[in-house]
Amino acid sequence: CGSSSGEVKSRVGVSPQLCTSCLRVLSSLVTGSKPDELLQIMPELMDTICKPEVNESSHKPLFYELASVVRSLLQVLRESVSDYTCQLLFLLLRLATVNKDGSLGDVESMISQLASLQGIEVDALYERHTPSLVEQLSGQHKDWTRHSPDQSLFGELLLRSGKHCG
Repeated sequence: CGSSSGEVKSRVGVSPQLCTSCLRVLSSLVTGSKPDELLQIMPELMDTICKPEVNESSHKPLFYELASVVRSLLQVLRESVSDYTCQLLFLLLRLATVNKDGSLGDVESMISQLASLQGIEVDALYERHTPSLVEQLSGQHKDWTRHSPDQSLFGELLLRSGKHCG
């Protein structure tokens, strides 16, 4: 669940503008895909959009396109997103950390939709996935600075999941 399996990737040479353009195309491709075809490439697709160079950027337009990809995945796959719920929640929490002004759309409604597609309430979604997310994030906490994306995500997770953290 979450980002790139704890691997440390170099961000040298990765242009946020290029990532933004690629995500724009990906969103359109997802929207036009048949669910069964999309499910065949979901592991690779999720690995790609969960990479730090994609979801830890400071380039706001990139997050707009990432939100569009997640929204498209929820709309096209519907209940079939169940194997990817934790990764999608990770991405939605990452989006929530940069969406204080609401410019990325309603992240809250996407979290509600994700829970609904699993046949559970949002509270149960957090109960189910918070332990995995906390475990994933806690392994890197010693390297965090005040502005680390993972520190922001961890704070967002704590605020939202409350009693499910311990």
